[in-house]
Amino acid sequence: MLRQKTIREVRKALQSFPAGRSGSNAGRKRDATPSYSRSDLEHFRSIILNMRQEVVQDLQVLREGVNNSTWEGGASHSQHVEANFMERSLDAAAQEQHAAMISRQTKLLKSLEAALQRIDEGVYGICVTCGNLIDRERLEVVPHTQQCVHCKTGKRGPSTPDRPLPETPGMT
Repeated sequence: MLRQKTIREVRKALQSFPAGRSGSNAGRKRDATPSYSRSDLEHFRSIILNMRQEVVQDLQVLREGVNNSTWEGGASHSQHVEANFMERSLDAAAQEQHAAMISRQTKLLKSLEAALQRIDEGVYGICVTCGNLIDRERLEVVPHTQQCVHCKTGKRGPSTPDRPLPETPGMT
């Protein structure tokens, strides 16, 4: 299994890339660290902040639903006897689904906060696995991602550096 690199490891690896290129750009220096422009980063920040606001509102609604729930775990014995088994099962399943939605939204909120921090640190949009820039289209759809689509799916493309693919159990 591939280990994800920390932000410091990505920065250090990116600093080792050559500053110049051969060919028509040989005389022109380029920044060794791939990155998006300030206007692009502000665009992504705006997307993330809008998404974050939606997630916070969703969490408020979900948590209010838990607080205003009509389900009472301490119902009397006679109420339990009269209650339909199917209704109780559905209530329990709904509660589990509700808790899962809260957990998922909380995790998304943390991922969005981490993406904002990466923008502030200047490493947003850089794949933590291969060090390449993540495609703009991918960041527009999944702005909190830390991996390019090639690394996420485990497939190599023409723009990804040679690296070992993860081994799949049972395949030789």
